[in-house]
This record gives sequence, structure tokens and C-alpha cells, in this order.
Amino acid sequence: MSSTLTLTNTATGQAVKVPIDSAHGVIAAAAVKPLLVRTTNPASDEGAPLSLYDPGFTNTVAFRSRISRVDGTSGTLTYRGYTIEDLVAHASFTEVAYLLIHGDLPSAREYEAWQRQLLRHTYLHSELERQMLTFRWDAHPMGMLIAGLSALSSFHPEANPALVGDSLYVSGPREQLVPYYKLGGVTSSNGPEAEVTALDVRDHVRVKQVYRILGKLPTIAANVFRHREGRPYNHPMPSPRSLTENFMYMLDKLNEEEYVPDKTLVSILDRAFILLAEHGSACSTVAMRHLVSSGVDPFTATAGACGTLFGERKAGEVVRMLQTIDTVADVLPYLDAVKHKRATFDRADGNGNGTGVAPALSRATTALPTPETPKGIPVPTAPLKLMGFGHRIYKVPDPRVAIMRDLVLECYRHIYHQDPETQVSGHLVHLGFKLEEAVGNDGWFTGRKIFANIDFYTGLLLHTMGFPHDMFPVIMAIPRSTGYLAHFMECVDAKEPIYRPRQVYTGSQQRPYVPLGERVPLSPTLSASAPLSAVHAASSSSAMAADGAAAATPAAAVTGADDGLDAISVRSNPAAQLRRSLHEAATPQDVAALIEQTRARISALAEEVAGELDRAAGGPSSSAVGTPTPSLAGGDAATSGNTPKLLRRLVSAVQMRVKKNGGGPSSPPLASAVSAEMQVAQMERIGERSLELRELLDVQREMLKVRANLARGSHVTDEVDLSAFARLE
Repeated sequence: MSSTLTLTNTATGQAVKVPIDSAHGVIAAAAVKPLLVRTTNPASDEGAPLSLYDPGFTNTVAFRSRISRVDGTSGTLTYRGYTIEDLVAHASFTEVAYLLIHGDLPSAREYEAWQRQLLRHTYLHSELERQMLTFRWDAHPMGMLIAGLSALSSFHPEANPALVGDSLYVSGPREQLVPYYKLGGVTSSNGPEAEVTALDVRDHVRVKQVYRILGKLPTIAANVFRHREGRPYNHPMPSPRSLTENFMYMLDKLNEEEYVPDKTLVSILDRAFILLAEHGSACSTVAMRHLVSSGVDPFTATAGACGTLFGERKAGEVVRMLQTIDTVADVLPYLDAVKHKRATFDRADGNGNGTGVAPALSRATTALPTPETPKGIPVPTAPLKLMGFGHRIYKVPDPRVAIMRDLVLECYRHIYHQDPETQVSGHLVHLGFKLEEAVGNDGWFTGRKIFANIDFYTGLLLHTMGFPHDMFPVIMAIPRSTGYLAHFMECVDAKEPIYRPRQVYTGSQQRPYVPLGERVPLSPTLSASAPLSAVHAASSSSAMAADGAAAATPAAAVTGADDGLDAISVRSNPAAQLRRSLHEAATPQDVAALIEQTRARISALAEEVAGELDRAAGGPSSSAVGTPTPSLAGGDAATSGNTPKLLRRLVSAVQMRVKKNGGGPSSPPLASAVSAEMQVAQMERIGERSLELRELLDVQREMLKVRANLARGSHVTDEVDLSAFARLE
């Protein structure tokens, strides 16, 4: 007896019976559409069809698949019915690639033909190699990989549905183009003498692109690595035994005539590739199917799917986290900071006691240098995270983790000839094992079903093999492309409609269009009817100074002004707001009003910074600082030309405040005043407010130039209000 689910709208009494797929535990979302609901946004008295809202697809089934099965409850993973443990123990990555794409393991004859075709397609077009050479020396490897993979589609126009028919991979190309493919060696499935059909072309083109992507992607990845290292690209290995061996050959060959990659490392990487080849409806897999449903070529779709691997929540962040922890003694303090969502943790001394030193993260530095840290104080701007742990699907340990852990051990022992579980030299592998052990012994994490995931040990393995951290997603994309292509084949076979999820609109309701001249400006200071005059027309201030007269246009060019100011930055940045108002100024009186407004803001901001400096230097008015503001380090302000001078003035002001408040020879050095006695949040706030002050001073200079031009002949007699910094000093 089939099961049904009854949904009743209590407001109207309408009921709908929804069939339940008991075999898989799902219901069809379309089955709930007959249930009508009166809505208020937009208003609907007749009722709108019921939809399912599931942000992040936490409980949504988007497609049916026979490729892999992930069981998060029992902790099992199968490829086409074969357990991951059996495949890693007995198969090669090349066999698994055949299994995923064709549905079953190959026979000896099929395997030989499959590998021969893959290795035949490892060479890149020389023009593509020249294009890759045009990347900057410091280009990110993942950006190069995605660009190179996307460029492949331009070398094979016959494989692009946009050029030969959007049903190329479903039912074949347009009939008039079928003879063209016959010139490329396409034969009929009914025999060599039979007429080639569109379906024959479809099958040929499908498998041809699989060969090209699986064969050329490792070559592109190897070229990316060589480009990063400043070395010439290598051609593929003359007689490789596998795709993995060919990849490692292209990575590391220098000038040896008979170079052969280390067999043990090839075997380890080959087995790791099996673990990373496919994993159900992961983010990148869904992205692949989403793109394929639109009818794009497999090169573009695979490049888009690879783009989802280009993020922070990956294996590279695991290594960065371990480098932050640094020692085994700091594992527990770090975990405690993670549990309490703190941005810093106290490092332990030799006796396990906290020293109060924040982690030396390589990101988010402030704009305030000290003698100990000339490039700025490293300050985390977000709570610390436990990277490489936890999984949305698995409520028990990921079955791949134990296998990858064994591969890390095997790799470490092969390279270093010792056991990382017993040595204490500080290698990240040893630290990683201790971190996993500590998490496993902590009820706070185990109670929340937080276990190490595949990214944790993938990061350790690639780090042990000597790969740079920014190469991690590039290497992971090589095996994952087999899963992508398997889903590509399945998606086109199923003739899936284009993916088009709905949205819940929360924006403005319907409203009338307002003519440009009648709209209220973002800044209410000036009249809404003020015309958009040529306030910022081209006219140099140097020419005006030489002539002693006004320029021919009503206004001078304003340094840094931009007619296309972003609306969000205008609303959130006082300096940007004033610049926008200056764009709309039409008379000297308008500009004069803006100048007074700017001076008032400068004066208030200067007093605010002075008060912060008093508190930072330990003056009588010292009080607690509010919520820390995000650091500006790493942004445009930190690299502007005015920043060094501004920072020197700030440091000088701190020194004077310390001396004024009773300091002297016995006072702590400036480094202590900046990094120890001053709270990090105070320094961030001071730096941020002072940079805002500098921006306002720049805007004031621009206003004076504009007013002088609008006056048509008047000279600039106002002095820019630099007394703000004088008050600080």
C-alpha cells in the first residue's frame, strides 16, 4: 500500500494528498502546488501555489543519480555500488574514472583502450600554452586552471552546442552538420558502411570531450605549478603507466633524461585521487549539473564547477590553522577559543600556562606598525574556526578519513623515514594527529557530531608531499573532474530541464517611476532640484594658478571624484556622501554650505580621535572601548600614499600622551604602549577614525577648488583645516 501525506490549509480548509516515495523517503515538490495560500507579499486573495523554502538545500533532492551513494548515518560511500574501501585497496584511479563515467569496471581490453585514449589527449595546443604564459608570475593557480580549462572550448568549436545546435549532447548536432563530423573519423554504430546519424555524432562527441578534459586537465594543472615556480612547462611523459604518473612527471622533471617519478608517491597520490573523485550532490557537483542543464559545453561547465573549489573552506585553510596553533601545547587553548568563539587564544608556555599572546595569523593586519612588527600588528578579525572538521551529511566519521590518514602516514614515513605519531619535532602532521585526538576526546565536539573530514587529511597529505597551499584546490580538481563528467553524462541522458529554483522576494512593492530631475538625492543637504552641472569638468588647478583667473568651465576637476560612485559606499561613508553632494552643487553658496558641514565633521572627528588617544595612553579619561570595528588593513586605505605620514603622527601622538600622563624614562617602551597596554580594538578604532579624518580633509580641499571655479575669477583664500592634527599633537 502506497503512503500519502495530507497537507491541510487551516485558513481555507483545503487539503491535498501528496504521494510519498517510500523507497527513497521523498515527496515531489510539484505535488504541493495545488495547495493555495493567501499571501500578503504580494497580496493575493485567490491564493498562490504553495512552494517549499529551503535555503542552502539542506533538505532538498534536486536529481536522481546512480553514480555514488553517501550514507551519513552509517558512514558509507559507494561508487556505482562498490565501497570506497574496496576501490582504494584494489583499483587504480584510471579504473575508477572508467567506472564513474561508464557505470561499471572495465575489462582488460576496455581498460587498455581507455587508458590509451586518455594519454593520447594529454598534449595541449601550443597556442593555449602561449596564452598561459601571459599570466602574471604571481597569478593564483586556481584562477589559471579555470581560465585554461575554459579556453579549451575555443579550440574545439565543434563541441560547443552554442555553435552546432543546443541539443548536441542530447540528440546530436543539426542534421546538415552531420557530414562535417564524419570527416573527423566518426563511424556508425551499425557498421563501417552504414550512414552516420546525429546520434552517432552525439556519442562520439560526448566521449571525445571526456578524453580531452581528463587528459588535458592534469597537463594544465602541471603547467600552473611550473608557472608558479618560474620554470618552463614540461611536455607529457613519453610512456607513462598512468595519468597520475604522467602528472607527477610534468610537475617535477628538470633536465634529467630518464626521469621517472617516485613510484611510492605516485601510488599514494593515485589512491588519494580515488577518494576525491566523487561525493554525491556536493556543492561543486550541483554546480556542474546546473550549468549542464543550461546546455553549455562540458569545458565551460567543468570550469564553473572547479570554481566552487576556489574558496577558504578547503584543505589549504587546514594547514594555515595548524601553522597558527604551531605547537602541541597550544592545541587545547585553541580549541577552547573555538568553543567560546574568540578571535584570539592564549599560547601556553613550557609548563602549559597561558602567556596572553595572540595567534600570529598571516591575515588582517592593522595599519599601525611597531618596532617589533614593522608591517603591522597581526590581529584576527573573526572568531577562530576549527578547519577540516564537521560535515553536513556525516553524523559519524567520514569513511574516507581513515584511508586518507593511512596515506598521510605512509607518505610521511616514506619521505622522512620516521613515524610522525612519535616524533615531536613540530611537523604539521604530528600536530594534526594531536589535534584530531584532542577533538575526539572532547565531549563538546563529539556531542555535536564534529569529526575530522576529508579536507583535514587531504591538506596534511598535500603539505607533506611538498605542494604549496594555493595549489591544493588545483590538485583536488583533477580527480573531481571524473565525477563532474559522470554527472554531465547522466544529466544529458536524463534530459533534465534547466535548473530554475524560485525565490522569496522581500524587496519593494510596485512603485511609480520618478523622473531623474525630481528624485530626492542621497544627501538631503542640497535642493533636490539642483541640476547636475559640470562641476567636475576638466580644468586643472595648476592652470588656474598660472593665469590667476578662473577656468573656462564652471568647476575644476576634483581629485578622486567618480561620477559612478557606488550607492552603498555613499550611504555608509561620510566622505563619499560629501563627494556625492559636491557633484550636485551648482552655486558657490551650495559649496560653502558643504564646506561648513565638512569642517564641523572634521572638528568632531578630531575630538573623538583625541579622546581615544587619551584612553590608549592611559590618561585620566581612560575607559572601556566598545565593540571592536573591523580592521582596515589589507584594503585601499592601508596602501594609500597618506597612510605612512598619518601613522607617524598617530605614534607621535601616543608618545606625547604617555609622556603627558606621567610617563618618562620609567614608562614602558612605545612597543608596549601600542601592543600590550593598548587594546587591539582601540588601535583599530584610532586607525579607522584617523583615516576617515584624512579623507574628510581631502574632500575639503576639493570643495575649495570647486568653489573657486564656480566663483569665476575668485582665488582660493581659505586654508584647509589642518588644525585637526594639530589638536592631536
